[in-house]
Amino acid sequence: MIPGRPLLAVLLATALSAASASAADPAVEAAVLADDVVQAHCASLYDTPVDRAASATMAIAGALARVDDVHAQTGATYLLYWRGVLSHCLGRDEAALEDLTAFVKSQEGANAFPSLVRQARTRIRRLGDRARLGQGAAGAMLTRGARLEVDASWSAGSGVHELVCTDADDWGTANSTCVGAEDHFAAYAAAFVPARVGLRIDGFPARGFGLGGRLLLALPAPSGLPDGRSPGPTLQVEVGPQLRLVDSVGSGRRPGWLRVELRFAASLARLSPLAGTTKYPGVTGGYLDAGSWLLVQPGFAARLEGALELSPRVALLLSGRFAWYAPLPGAAAPRVVEPSEVDLLAPDGTMRTERVEILPDPIRSSQLSAGGRVGLAFPVGPELAVGPFLAVDWLRAGLVFPNSEADCWLVGSDAACTGDDGQQRKVYSTRRQDLLVTAGIDLRFASSRPAPRR
Repeated sequence: MIPGRPLLAVLLATALSAASASAADPAVEAAVLADDVVQAHCASLYDTPVDRAASATMAIAGALARVDDVHAQTGATYLLYWRGVLSHCLGRDEAALEDLTAFVKSQEGANAFPSLVRQARTRIRRLGDRARLGQGAAGAMLTRGARLEVDASWSAGSGVHELVCTDADDWGTANSTCVGAEDHFAAYAAAFVPARVGLRIDGFPARGFGLGGRLLLALPAPSGLPDGRSPGPTLQVEVGPQLRLVDSVGSGRRPGWLRVELRFAASLARLSPLAGTTKYPGVTGGYLDAGSWLLVQPGFAARLEGALELSPRVALLLSGRFAWYAPLPGAAAPRVVEPSEVDLLAPDGTMRTERVEILPDPIRSSQLSAGGRVGLAFPVGPELAVGPFLAVDWLRAGLVFPNSEADCWLVGSDAACTGDDGQQRKVYSTRRQDLLVTAGIDLRFASSRPAPRR
């Protein structure tokens, strides 16, 4: 805001003392009137009831007419500043920019109004930024409303791969081999992701409504937990509608868009369950290999994306997604890798080959996923944009196996199962969780709508 009236009156009286012989100088009176009106009414145009806004508009318009008349009569250059400020209040940005720029140029080499010159330059900078909103390549990308959009991305990064034993006995307590000191057993390993690929294709029969699909493929490197295949790739597919709210070219706001996707989804993920004596992994030297299952589950996915122009050449993109997949019977999760023998450390300190002796079929599978992304888009042509992004993705998948005394055994022993399976080797109900952070590059193509015929 500008200085209050008392300070302004002193500044004007001091600066104009050499040019004005009378305190009743109409130019000074017009400037003081303009200051009064701006201080009293400019803010009321936007944050008060309609009746006060209307009266404020009339007061500002009256002051603007007075300043314009006096400037035409006297030619006082400082009235250009006030005419620009009053025009700015009324939203006449182009006129305000023209007057403020003329005032600053008139003061080059002079030192009569240093405070007003500083304020004029500040307003010019703000008005100049606002005048460029939507006029550059980024604004064109955000307001185009293309009929066809294609988005391809690649990223790489790291994260955490976790396996948790979730067995419980008939009394609802944790299975003895599935317990650490106080809780279910969990194992962790670093996950390196050399490639995470995304592809989206959407067609828009109407400007605000589209249909299409999205594919997400993550290819993490083996973590060694519980075997050399894990955690394994994941593939997520989504198909369905999209609601697209795009600013018009003449909206007067910073251009942007809001997109809402509600889609049918399917997820494919591998899971290798924990097997062996998970209570004593240090003693046994590792886990057994129970094979791998493929979890294929349908569900629903929701995604929200917002975009905003940062400058004529750069747009900011933010998005978040969540997918729920229906739990399915274990028969819907086929075993895709058979168990294999593993060399483990025996209690006597020697190495011996062990394998899973009893391998029941799973009884239930489940999955969830979520993620978020922040990125930039740099248009490089009328229909193409490219930019970096940072993504966080979470996947949770689980397999439940039957938990009974028939599942306990000791390799090489003929002893009957006694129910105390603390050192027996078995397959456990297991939950896989992956938390991945990746950075990459995004490529967006959007076909332009044909120009309307005249």
